Amino acid sequence: MAKKLKDWFDRDCAILLGRAIKANHKTFDIDCYAAEVDRGIWPLELKDRVGLMSNALRTRLPEDYKDAATIIAASLGPPLEREAGMFTTGYWLMPVARLVEDHGTTEHATSLDLCEAITQRPTAE
Repeated sequence: MAKKLKDWFDRDCAILLGRAIKANHKTFDIDCYAAEVDRGIWPLELKDRVGLMSNALRTRLPEDYKDAATIIAASLGPPLEREAGMFTTGYWLMPVARLVEDHGTTEHATSLDLCEAITQRPTAE
């Protein structure tokens, strides 16, 4: 049986995202982030899993949203040259897109720039 969509968003996904963030935010604690995600994720469905990952990420980034957005943008990796399929390279960005949705509403220009960057990789729903 194929892996359910929600099951892609788990501790392993948190580690993948955490490693990308850590490369640009040296004080980011990957283990703490992954442990928080792992503690809360199992009873949740897809949107709530992504929300949990997003909120846990936001609390570990600088309080200033523009500073957090700069770290996130630097952590996205290179744009994809062509679509590679959501669950091959870019699925882990869904919590990042959710972070922009939930926490970037007062910084429109910063959020739109970040959405443009995220959209160059799958996925930026």
